[in-house]
Amino acid sequence: MNTQNEITAVTALIRGYADTLNSGNASAIGGYYATDGAILPNGYKTIKKEQLDQVSGEFLRRSNFKIDFQTERISIDGDYAFVDSVATANSTAADGKLLTKTTRDLFILRKKAAAWKIYRYIFNDIK
Repeated sequence: MNTQNEITAVTALIRGYADTLNSGNASAIGGYYATDGAILPNGYKTIKKEQLDQVSGEFLRRSNFKIDFQTERISIDGDYAFVDSVATANSTAADGKLLTKTTRDLFILRKKAAAWKIYRYIFNDIK
């Protein structure tokens, strides 16, 4: 059931995740993920939760990464939530050029011990 409290909690998780990415706080990123959580990025290998600090930290430090998620739909079924969104991300390439990318994003969240966590985060480029 999509209760307003659950939707609010899911929305807060996604917003907090974006704020953490935008602040470059790589050590806090893993806290948004379930113990068996993972990112399945477009064109790259799966990144497991235990790899997030290292992979995210390197990327965030060198690219001045900023992201904004526009949530299109939230569906909740028991202990799982599905969040469809479109993200706009800006980063700086090695040569100093500003890069802007728009992606279609799917978050699969799992609720455990009354807290929502990212179980899978999948995104692909919108051409």
